[in-house]
Amino acid sequence: MQPTRTGLLPGVFFGAAIASGCAPAQAVASPNRPGGTQFMVLDNIDEFQVVMAYTETDASSIAPGQKVRLTFDAVPDLELTGSVLSVSPTATAISGVISYYVTVVLPTGDPRLKSGMTAQAEVLTKEIPGVLAVPSAAVRTQNGTSVVTVLDPDGTQRTVTVQTGATGDGKTQILSGVTEGQQVVLPATL
Repeated sequence: MQPTRTGLLPGVFFGAAIASGCAPAQAVASPNRPGGTQFMVLDNIDEFQVVMAYTETDASSIAPGQKVRLTFDAVPDLELTGSVLSVSPTATAISGVISYYVTVVLPTGDPRLKSGMTAQAEVLTKEIPGVLAVPSAAVRTQNGTSVVTVLDPDGTQRTVTVQTGATGDGKTQILSGVTEGQQVVLPATL
C-alpha cells in the first residue's frame, strides 16, 4: 500500500552536500531545509536527493529505509524508485499546516532531471502481500457497518457486509464478506 502522497515542495536537489560556516565557492539560492537555511549547495550529479514536505499525520508513518516511488512533472514518462534517507525531527509550518521535511535518495538519476524541478512521491509505509483488496470507492458505510455492492453471476446487484483492514491509495483490504473472483460494483460518477 502507498498511503502517503506529497505536494510539490521544495523539489529535486542533485547531491545534498551542504556546507555552512565557510566562504561559499558558489552561492546558490536554496529553500529552508531541516537544520536551517543553507547558503551553499554542492551539486553531485552521481547522487540525486529529493526533499519533500509531509503533513504531521503522514510524517508519523514515514521512516528511513522505506521505499519511495517518484514521478516528475517535467518528465511525465519517468518513474524512479528511491528510499527515505531521513525525516526531519523539527516541524515547519507551511501555509499554516505543520509539516516535516523528508529526504529521499535515488540510486540512479536521469539526464532530463534538473536541480529545482518538482516531484511527486509515494512512500510505501506498509506492505501486506497476498490480500484481497477492492477500490476504496466501492466501500460504503451503511448503518455503522462497511458494505460493498457485488454483481452476481445472473447480473443482479446486492449489498453485502464486509470487514475491512488496511487502507492505502485507492485500495481497501477486505478481511471477510467477499471472496476472490466476485465482481464489486463501483458507484456511478456524475
